[in-house]
Amino acid sequence: MASRTPLELSCIARQELVLESYAKVGALKASCEAIDRTYEMADMWVTRDVHYFRRRLAVAREQYTAGLELLMHDRLHEPQGNRGSDVLLMFDLKAKRPDVYRELPVILGSDQSRDLLAKLTAMAGADIAKRTTVEHVQTVEGRVRELLPGKAEDGGKA
Repeated sequence: MASRTPLELSCIARQELVLESYAKVGALKASCEAIDRTYEMADMWVTRDVHYFRRRLAVAREQYTAGLELLMHDRLHEPQGNRGSDVLLMFDLKAKRPDVYRELPVILGSDQSRDLLAKLTAMAGADIAKRTTVEHVQTVEGRVRELLPGKAEDGGKA
């Protein structure tokens, strides 16, 4: 690994401060404000991925989310009545780990909607069958003439 310049080391140290704060706060802007750094600088680090900041931010996000899960488990084991922050905790966990805490939508259909769908499907099927039958039955009108082998000068006419 190449040695880093003092400027790079200073930048990495500032990034580490932001990341430590993020692991506690869980929001980039709030973590910057907590340590008197500008959000614009941190946003630039994310956008340009300065010193692999995105990867390190993902680790800090995991640390924050793990802390939320510990808090949730503590509250489950020692419930202390109705706390308004429980709802906020729930929403924060859904946002940070949607693969685990997201609610799956359940679509309930009424009998009327199912009946209507069945009727429409039957009507469409009948219409398609009707079109298919009409397309295959073609009427050809005209006279049938047999061509008999004839002389070459009359072009094969009998």
